[in-house]
Amino acid sequence: KRKNWIGKIWTALKVLKRYDQRDLIRVLGFSLGKFCLYTTQFVLVTYLFGSELPFGISFFTAAAMFWMIMVIPSFFIADVVVRGSVANLLFVSTGIIADSTPILAGTYIIWLTNWVIPSLVGALVLLIYRLNQSRKKEPELPLEEVEQVESI
Repeated sequence: KRKNWIGKIWTALKVLKRYDQRDLIRVLGFSLGKFCLYTTQFVLVTYLFGSELPFGISFFTAAAMFWMIMVIPSFFIADVVVRGSVANLLFVSTGIIADSTPILAGTYIIWLTNWVIPSLVGALVLLIYRLNQSRKKEPELPLEEVEQVESI
């Protein structure tokens, strides 16, 4: 098993060699920026709900929370339960904060704003696009048939 695991990593590293190093650094920068944005959003939302933790502790605990959420496999609906459980474990069970309300509220609001709402908007856009495409593909009646239908 160990050799198989190492082989997978080696294969992934060989794939990375296909890309320009500047592009990889750019993608890493975007990923780091997104991670910091999500983490900062979480901390700010928890402050709105009454958290009084210092920014540094909140930021690094939230960063650990997002990392754990990423590592734990879950499907979309169960994701909200996993997020709440991990947030509760890291912030409340460890004694960093006593009241779970700001932490859970922050977790669910960030989940809604960054995952659920964009997913719903995307699904709606896709539905409208497909409906428009299906209307374009409907065969039109020849002019003679249209005149016959109108005369009836």
